[in-house]
Amino acid sequence: MPMDYATESERLRRRMNRVRRDLDYEVEELVDQANHLTDWRFYMKNYPFASLGAVAMLAYTLVPIKKKSDVVIDEHTLSDLLERGETQFRRTRTAKPSLFSSAMQMASQAALRAGITFVTHKLLADQSIQEAVKEGQESQNSSPAEPRGFQQ
Repeated sequence: MPMDYATESERLRRRMNRVRRDLDYEVEELVDQANHLTDWRFYMKNYPFASLGAVAMLAYTLVPIKKKSDVVIDEHTLSDLLERGETQFRRTRTAKPSLFSSAMQMASQAALRAGITFVTHKLLADQSIQEAVKEGQESQNSSPAEPRGFQQ
């Protein structure tokens, strides 16, 4: 019996050393994937129309549109202003956003959320596939005598 505990603890030590050794590689791989997925050139190369559409939508929502509005002033107010020498006027009321700009803003926010969800699911799926492949390789390399609880 004491021999079984010694071999079991030795297997556990080997397994922990293997996990520590592989951890650096896996972290580097994760960082590389994150850098790849945050690179805008990847999306322009692989999804040019979607990228241009996203850029156009973003530009439309960020760039303000100047609208000319007619101001109607009655004669009495105009004569008072001219007597005081005020020839420059300030706008006192800000324009409300149009229905179209509000809809575009909502659509761009929904598209952004969908994009973030897509990238998150893609990262998780890639990670799951890599783990499954790694498990398959380890199960082929491991000895059949190794207990199931210590396999990845």
